[in-house]
Amino acid sequence: MKLLRYLLLLLFGILFTTIITATVKGQTQTLYSLHVGASGDSNSVGNSGVQADIQTHIEDVASPASTYSFWVGDDLVNGAFIQFGYELNTPGTYCLYGEQIGANTNCFGSSDYIGSGDARWFWQYWPNSQSMDFYFEEGQVYSVGSDGSWRTYEIAPNVANGWNFILDGQIERSFNSYQVTTSKDAAYVVAEEATAGSASGNLGPVEFRNLEYLNDVGWQPVTSLTAISDCSTSNQLGVYPNCDISNPYGVSVNGSSWNIIAGSGQNEVLDGTVLWTSSPTLTLQVPSQVSITLDGVSQNPGQIQTTLPTGTHYVSVPSFVQLDNVTRLRFIEWLDWSNAAQRITDPNITITLTSNYSLSAVYATQYKLTLVSSIMIGSSAFSYTSWENWYDSGSTGNFTISNPSILMTFNGWYDEYGNLVTALQNGTILMDGPHILVAQWQPNYVVLGGGLVLIMIVLTVISKRRSKVKD
Repeated sequence: MKLLRYLLLLLFGILFTTIITATVKGQTQTLYSLHVGASGDSNSVGNSGVQADIQTHIEDVASPASTYSFWVGDDLVNGAFIQFGYELNTPGTYCLYGEQIGANTNCFGSSDYIGSGDARWFWQYWPNSQSMDFYFEEGQVYSVGSDGSWRTYEIAPNVANGWNFILDGQIERSFNSYQVTTSKDAAYVVAEEATAGSASGNLGPVEFRNLEYLNDVGWQPVTSLTAISDCSTSNQLGVYPNCDISNPYGVSVNGSSWNIIAGSGQNEVLDGTVLWTSSPTLTLQVPSQVSITLDGVSQNPGQIQTTLPTGTHYVSVPSFVQLDNVTRLRFIEWLDWSNAAQRITDPNITITLTSNYSLSAVYATQYKLTLVSSIMIGSSAFSYTSWENWYDSGSTGNFTISNPSILMTFNGWYDEYGNLVTALQNGTILMDGPHILVAQWQPNYVVLGGGLVLIMIVLTVISKRRSKVKD
């Protein structure tokens, strides 16, 4: 299915230039489409934009070919197809901006003669990749610069929720006839030749680099490359995956980097061959006092960023981190940078790593609230800790005492500096740091004094009774 998809979509793009050429020359014919290139990793599926740098390679289109084109593009979930790059055509007069409906061109702008070696940027948008209707545009004469120069081709959403085709940061066209939809396939770059007979053997080679895709986080580089290599035929009736000529073009990756070279003279590889894969980077953000355990090995405290082999990895952080006797950190959740809506509340997680991945561990600072009971007898205080608990920073701590004994008088709650907080039995305190609250008591001398008098009377009576008995 993947091969058929590439054959269909890429051949539709080639058919655009061929139909115009055929109209100019008064010809209709079956075309062959030969294309090679590379697609990115699975994380680029669902993107809302693609971009790549493409090196300009100027040459004459050799017979029997009609077009050489080099572009970045993607297939969209609504069945559409979009591409942006540059191309070389056989000499002729072409509509520069319009809509192709079957064999008919509805030209929205002017036409121009395109001569040999005139490399121009172009874009195409196919609302339905199964039909022969699409929108197109060709740039001005020599619009992609001299041979060997580099240009950045970007397809991205605009403020009207349409598409911008951006060359080196300059918007060449804001196309708003159709709204942005995400991709259903990985981002890819392709070098292709349209020919009426056999391969010319002269396609490029052309170098692509910095293949990236746009998601909610921003522009992301691909972390693997898979070969595209196939051939198909097309005419006004449709596009067919069967191809009875040889595709002599190949694709390779430049050294250990991921610069892609596609076209003549490169390694001929099977479609779907893995060309390059990186060791993905795992980034774990934690407070500087938190130690991470990665695959059973304890790491130094603080954030880590490391390259790991693809596959399953185990990450653990502590639920609590004691900073001192009265301050600690409490784990709340992991935040997934690529999916802001996802919340992982278990500090121990398993990660299946296929590409760069980032997580942040969210911790709350907690402070201890300590309640102390203190009895004042004369100038001496007798104290003991009666209760303690932890509260998140910024929250409200609660304190209370039960009904006091009639033998004791409650003076109030005091802070650790001796300041009266409240004379009430209940209260609250803002936990902007650790706090000690002292419930201060003193003996109820009125009650105690009455008790002493009673005791003395009783003792006197007993003493007198004992004296009478003795006499």
